[in-house]
This record gives sequence, C-alpha cells and structure tokens, in this order.
Amino acid sequence: MINVRWVIDFLDVPKLGRVNMAESLRFSGKILSARISKSASWWFVSITVHMPNEVIPHQKSPVGVDVGLNRLATLSDGRRYENVRRLTST
Repeated sequence: MINVRWVIDFLDVPKLGRVNMAESLRFSGKILSARISKSASWWFVSITVHMPNEVIPHQKSPVGVDVGLNRLATLSDGRRYENVRRLTST
C-alpha cells in the first residue's frame, strides 16, 4: 500500500515526489487510498476519503412535481414553471 499525502495543490507520492493536481480535493477528511492510472498519455488519480456521517436536516417539506405539455412543471405547493420559449429571429 502506498502512502499518499495531500499538500494544498500537490499530491506527495512515494517514488514520484510531488505531483501537481489540476483540481483541489472536494472533500476534507482522512485519505484512505489512492489509485493512480494512465490513459492515453494522461495521468489520473482516484482518491478515497473517509468522511464522518452527518445528517442533513430537512429545510423544507417535500413537494410533488407534475411535468406536463402546457407548463414545464407544476409543484404540489402551487408554484408553476413555464416552458422555455425559443427565440424568434427578426
């Protein structure tokens, strides 16, 4: 198992050294594993991060959605979303 360490915008990989990351980590937590692969001269890394279980409280009550032909959508709470009309050329 390779010990990979994340440092701001770099990934510290044994035998390779610091590898520049094009995108920063989306989730914070302990890195469990990393898989490095090559496809068509491009290198990729898949990182598994352990995240604590968090229960997100519901902000609003659930609604039903009716998708139709006359309107894009009608919600059970009364909100209506109209269809997008195409632009006409003048």
